[in-house]
Amino acid sequence: MRDLLELGKINDTFVALEYEVPYNQSRLDCLLFGKGTDNVSNVVLIELKQWSSVKSLAEEGNFVETYTGGRERVVPHPSQQVKGYHYYMQGFVEEFEKEPTLSLFSCAYCHNYPRAEGKDSITLFTKNLLQSFRCTRKKIQNYLE
Repeated sequence: MRDLLELGKINDTFVALEYEVPYNQSRLDCLLFGKGTDNVSNVVLIELKQWSSVKSLAEEGNFVETYTGGRERVVPHPSQQVKGYHYYMQGFVEEFEKEPTLSLFSCAYCHNYPRAEGKDSITLFTKNLLQSFRCTRKKIQNYLE
C-alpha cells in the first residue's frame, strides 16, 4: 500500500488497514482518509486481492473463479464485494449522514494481476459494475490531494 500511495503522490492521508465493519464480522482491507482538491473530506475504501489469474464464468454475473484458500473457487467479483461494503458503510456509519458531507469512494485493487499485452484486464467487470465503480489513479488523487 505504501508504494501505491507514493506512486500516486497521495499525501496527508490517514490509512486504516483491516478495519472491522460495525455490526458485521467483515473487515475492510484498506481505508484512506483525506481531503480532495476541493478541500472536502473523503474516504476511499480499497478491497485488496492477491489474485494473479481469474476466470469469468459462462453466465454473466457477479461471480468469478480464482485460486484462493488453497484451491480454485467460485467467489464474488471483487468489485461486487466492495460495492456491498460501500453501501453497508453508507447505511450504517453515521459520519456519512452528517454535514459537512463526507464522501465515500470504493474500488478493488488486484495488485498481483498481470496486464496482458493487447488485452484489457477490465473485461471481467460487468457493465453495471463499471458504471458505478470505476477506479482510476486520477480519481483517487482528486479525492485525496
